[in-house]
Amino acid sequence: MNKTLMYVIGAIILLVIVIIIIIKMTKNPCDDFKNDQKDISQECYNKIWKDVGCLTQPPNMGDWHKKQTKQGLIEDSKLWASMIDDIQRNVCYGTDKTKWPTK
Repeated sequence: MNKTLMYVIGAIILLVIVIIIIIKMTKNPCDDFKNDQKDISQECYNKIWKDVGCLTQPPNMGDWHKKQTKQGLIEDSKLWASMIDDIQRNVCYGTDKTKWPTK
């Protein structure tokens, strides 16, 4: 094999490795869980929390969270994002009221 061909093969292998790393880094952490599945990962719950509009870090996955389905956590997170009392707003949006939704 000549050197040029070896360099081309090496570059292709390196490109494939980079593509695999990018795919793994951009993978949706909730893709591995069905809506009716329980005991989802903290990473998936983090994404759900952000997807509903919450600005803070979500609560850590406790026993209650682990017993809920993925869809149940989506619905619960939507509730936290839409409730209008200060306690829920603080948990979802933080204490800076200027960042709270106006509705």
